[in-house]
Amino acid sequence: MNNPREKNPFFLPALIATLIPLAIYGLYFAGEYLPSVLRSIIEPMDKLLMLLMFTGPMAAAFFSGLGLTEARYLQRNFKGCLFCLIVSVLELPVFLGVSMYSYNHHTHTEPLIVDHSRSPEEIESINEEINRALGITEASK
Repeated sequence: MNNPREKNPFFLPALIATLIPLAIYGLYFAGEYLPSVLRSIIEPMDKLLMLLMFTGPMAAAFFSGLGLTEARYLQRNFKGCLFCLIVSVLELPVFLGVSMYSYNHHTHTEPLIVDHSRSPEEIESINEEINRALGITEASK
C-alpha cells in the first residue's frame, strides 16, 4: 500500500457507497428475524434507509467513474474501482426487481371465483354455514 501507484483516492468512497446499500438491503431482507430492539431502531429511519439504498449505487458509480478516470490519467491501479462500478451497476436493478416482486407478491389477491352451477338456495345454505362457523348472527350484522 506504500506504493503510490496502488493508491486511488476514489476507491474508498466508491467502496463505501457500494457496501452501504448492500448492508441496508440485508437489514430489510432479514427484517423479521432481527431482534425487536434492532427493529425498533431501524423502523423510524425507514424512509432514509430506502433513499440511501437507491441512491448509493448511483454515488458508487459516480465515484467509480472518477476513480477509473484518475487511474487511467495517472497510470494507477483501476481494479478496485472497476469492481465497485460493476457491483453498483448490478445493485440497482436487483433492488428494484426484488422490491417490486415482494410488493406484488404480498399484495396480490386471488380473484373471487363465483360458482354459477349452484342454485341460490345452496349458496344461501353455504353462507349460513360460514356465518355459523364464524359465530356471526343476524343481530351482530
